[in-house]
Amino acid sequence: MATQLSGKRVSGFSLVDEETVQNILSRLPALTFAYAACVNKRWYKICSQILKRPKLASALSLNPSLHDAVKEVIEQVLSEPIRPHFAIACISREFNLELAHGLIIEKLGSRIPIITNVSSGIIGVDGIANELFEEKWETTSGPNIQESDTAERGLVLLVGFLPGLKIGTIPLLQPRQGSNTLVDKFVMDILHYTAAVSDCAAPAGIIMFGDKTTDMKPIVAKMDCAMPEETVIVGDASADFIFRTGDDSLNQLVYTCCFQAVALVFARDRYKPEGLGEIQFHVTKSTGVLPFGPKLKAVCVVPNDSESSCVFARLEGQNGIMAAGAILNEIKQLFREEDTFADLYIGVTKETQRTSDSGIFTPGESLDFYKVIGGGEYYFTVNGFGIRTGDSFLFYQSDSATASSSCDHAFNKLLALKAELKSKNYLRLSNLADKDDKEEVLGGFIFSCYHRGESFFGDTFVDSYPFCNNFPTAPVAGLFCRGEIGRGPKSLMNEEYDDETSPRCCVHVYSTIYLPQLENSENTTMEEKPKEPKMTMTSFASINEDLVQNIIKRLPASSFASAACVSKSWNQICNQILSKPKFASAFSLNPNEKVALEEVVNKVLSEPIRPHFAIANVIGSGVDLREKLDFLATKLGSQTPIIVSCASGIMGRDVVTGEHREVMLEEYWADGESNSCFGIILTVGFLPGLKVDVIPLLQPRKVHRLALVDDFVMNIRHYATSVSGWASPVGIILFGDEGADQKPVMEKLHHAMSRDTVIVGDERAQFLYRSGVESRNDYGSSEYFPAAVALVFARDRDKPCGTGEIQFHAALSSGVSAIGPRYKAVSVRNIGSETGRTTLLTARREGEQEIQDGQRILDDINNEPQIMLSLTDNDLSVTLMWLENEIEIIFSGIVLVWLRLELVNQIGRPDLYIGVTKQRKCFVGSEKSRVMTFLVFHGVMGGDQEYLFADGVGIRTGDYFQFYHSDPTTALSLCNEVSKNFRKLKLDWSSRNCLQAGVSDNVCSKELVGGFVFSCCGRGESFFERCNVDSSPFLDNFPGVPMAGVFCRGEIGRGFSVLNADEGPEERTLHCCLHVYSTAYLLVSYTPAPPEH
Repeated sequence: MATQLSGKRVSGFSLVDEETVQNILSRLPALTFAYAACVNKRWYKICSQILKRPKLASALSLNPSLHDAVKEVIEQVLSEPIRPHFAIACISREFNLELAHGLIIEKLGSRIPIITNVSSGIIGVDGIANELFEEKWETTSGPNIQESDTAERGLVLLVGFLPGLKIGTIPLLQPRQGSNTLVDKFVMDILHYTAAVSDCAAPAGIIMFGDKTTDMKPIVAKMDCAMPEETVIVGDASADFIFRTGDDSLNQLVYTCCFQAVALVFARDRYKPEGLGEIQFHVTKSTGVLPFGPKLKAVCVVPNDSESSCVFARLEGQNGIMAAGAILNEIKQLFREEDTFADLYIGVTKETQRTSDSGIFTPGESLDFYKVIGGGEYYFTVNGFGIRTGDSFLFYQSDSATASSSCDHAFNKLLALKAELKSKNYLRLSNLADKDDKEEVLGGFIFSCYHRGESFFGDTFVDSYPFCNNFPTAPVAGLFCRGEIGRGPKSLMNEEYDDETSPRCCVHVYSTIYLPQLENSENTTMEEKPKEPKMTMTSFASINEDLVQNIIKRLPASSFASAACVSKSWNQICNQILSKPKFASAFSLNPNEKVALEEVVNKVLSEPIRPHFAIANVIGSGVDLREKLDFLATKLGSQTPIIVSCASGIMGRDVVTGEHREVMLEEYWADGESNSCFGIILTVGFLPGLKVDVIPLLQPRKVHRLALVDDFVMNIRHYATSVSGWASPVGIILFGDEGADQKPVMEKLHHAMSRDTVIVGDERAQFLYRSGVESRNDYGSSEYFPAAVALVFARDRDKPCGTGEIQFHAALSSGVSAIGPRYKAVSVRNIGSETGRTTLLTARREGEQEIQDGQRILDDINNEPQIMLSLTDNDLSVTLMWLENEIEIIFSGIVLVWLRLELVNQIGRPDLYIGVTKQRKCFVGSEKSRVMTFLVFHGVMGGDQEYLFADGVGIRTGDYFQFYHSDPTTALSLCNEVSKNFRKLKLDWSSRNCLQAGVSDNVCSKELVGGFVFSCCGRGESFFERCNVDSSPFLDNFPGVPMAGVFCRGEIGRGFSVLNADEGPEERTLHCCLHVYSTAYLLVSYTPAPPEH
């Protein structure tokens, strides 16, 4: 530590007051906040001040992947400062309970109480979409749960920081051998724990989860009798749970005991720091059952089987046993006449004895519900046990109108509670005009009956509205369960028709329990305390720059931007952190488009970066590019140049798994990985020393009007000249419209730009863009549409002193091989159709006079021998030749065998192209023209007895051409060649760095910042029969560098500085800018500026 603090002092920090630094630290996520608290005592004090009040955080995820869902909710609840004191997670039955529990413990720590419960549905706010959900699931059964609908998956997580309370996990044990439950011990354990940590005899609140095989009514009844009315108890009476506590001895009991229930106990801390307010638990309920009929009394109760009882009853005040069967039939007939479906219950009133605060037993009454599941002539069959002879009961039916009215009643109770808090806050804090009453509401938990929800009410969000409409910004988590525990003061729990003499019910049916948690200020704070004068943080002068930089560089991009605005010193530190170029890339296949977009944005902005440009490539059917563009502009800034395109496939590193993937749209759909078939790759770049903007190629909307190519080229040159003083930019990433011909565009760009200007891109795509110049964005309603868009990178003539040099490097892996002789076009015709324009031509072989039609040319090409494999070792050689449906094996020049292929039609035929050599005059505007030679590919569409059909136009009589076919062997070989050249480039950089380092130790290494890959959609795994081949040159040589790639329908590539070793001088004189079955690679490197002497 002493060595660390011996660095350069930050004199500017003595001018930063506590309030400003507190504002910065309060924006940190929980983990970084924990690091900041460890810097020194002063920072620890500030962090403690930030977390001086209780806090709840909750998040919901409906991601079908358990790992992804846990990651999403954890990131959300830990996105702000919090020190977890407890956590409750509710998951769907489709998720593995033990695995989910383990993942949450791994993220939150093993020393805090954590309960993970399987629920029938969840309530909460989606952490990514920021929308409230009430998601209820059907029960699944059977061993093959993996085959169920992936939509029935999700979880909600609630994490709490409650200073002033001690929180413990107390289980209700049942030995694995023997049926005796330890209910008395369970209740005493809760009271003993409370007495050990608190000055109170009973806890402030309890959240319980009872095992689904255990009847919780007698257990909760004992707790109700033993605890004062003020102790709030809520929970799920029929759960499937697992828990973790800070006491390892309790965690080991799982191997010797069964857990019939677990209680999360909240007891007041006798040692809470002075000045802390008091946390209170409030509870209210919405009932969903309606009593009807006369009061009955149990005459005899007989066990029916292991799960039910038979109850013989009479009317109160009469002696004869009722005809139970006839009554049930009348009730069913009544339901049919009213066209309603209702569950039937009996509410049994039982005599109890409660313990008063003075320890005296007082008589009381409790109400327990039993579901009526049938009956005989003179008895009712009910689910469960515990009814005694002499107990009185009423019939109850589930009723949505009662439930809806009761929800309104619960809403009004919470509204009155909110008004009471607001009044108290006004009296106590009237001198703080900006104090909002909602800050007194920490959050809450909702336990709702599984039978409620949208199907019960005929409307959405009825169960959650009493809480969420009163406290819309407070964190909330909830679940749908099969037995709602709710117990508290009668003044809060009673319904409109209840009075103080009504029996107390603790385990409810068809009800919703609301548990708001509030913080009240201490009574001692009623008198206004004198304000402490603001103090200057002179202690910051003792913090060395490296330590502060270590804290700030952990901030996400938005918090980092805020930190840069604190002072000149902080701005200088932030500039040091972002002194070099930086790429950030993220890839997501989340089927929810909104969630996927949030995932990639959050990932690229999870570290410091100042976006200079962004490219988003998506795959999917019917994707709304406008929605994606607007969202990115909101998140990255309206002045940031952004291009959003729809591609045939994407490649990149998965935001969740961290694995590199190449995904083609068709393969993605066929594999059934996603029902909605959506994916996105987002790249954001920070390139100091370059200026970046989007320049469109406009084309009139009128039919047969050509694109304004000259204006496009001149606009690029004018932009580059205005910002750099050079007419040619460093590089261009180009996206062409799928209906526009990019051949004349690339010919003019190639003519007008310097040889050093690298151009890569996607020839045919759907795209939208946003430029930093607002006038360029007005293309939606004008008379023009963008036929292409260029992301232009030009050197900044005003770059700060000491900024290094950014370079673009390009390489190409071709995937076609030449076949047959060269031909010369004799006659050429152009025709148009709905699918595009086509060239019809005849030709003759080079050196021959005979004119050949299309069919004969194709027959000659199909009969042309093709080398399938050639191996050479010293003087020996083995060659495999393919001729039509025969294979010839040649050993050292001697034909050994001919193999006849009977199943030739099963061999996939390669795609066929003609590569046309065109000599054309090129010019831009009124500039002097020059003759250039281009190699242009046209797809072969077929032929007949008259013409050869080629895709596109631009071929002239006298042009020479040769046939090319797609060839995975050539493509793989050239991929390996590109990889070798990348390795040489990397070694060359390293050797230069070593030489420079020998001169000056201050010279930093030349490094790769990031890269792009544009690959043909015909390649990929189906082409090579192995995965990630197109990415391999990049991944093998620069594994940790951000990279993004797309599969496209035409690869733009020009300015290849990383040449293939087998490329001859003749090939280098031919200018080919639009490629087929190829992969174009773009590397962006950075060379730091030499040190100043």
